[in-house]
Amino acid sequence: MSILSQHTEEKVIAVLAECIILFEKLYYLHMTAQDAFDARTAENLLKGIVESNGFRVVHRQGKNSKPYQPAD
Repeated sequence: MSILSQHTEEKVIAVLAECIILFEKLYYLHMTAQDAFDARTAENLLKGIVESNGFRVVHRQGKNSKPYQPAD
């Protein structure tokens, strides 16, 4: 269970960005239309949380780079 707050911690954004990147592994796997729709919906909801907090998901360039950065 999460602790509700007035602001979302940057650590939360990092975890969500990692999850969003993992969704790419689903693109090449077989699943039903309903499951694909549900997975895409979940991905879009997570992206919405990241973006509404002023960040965007980026793919890692190096070992220590963050999976997100401030939106331009």
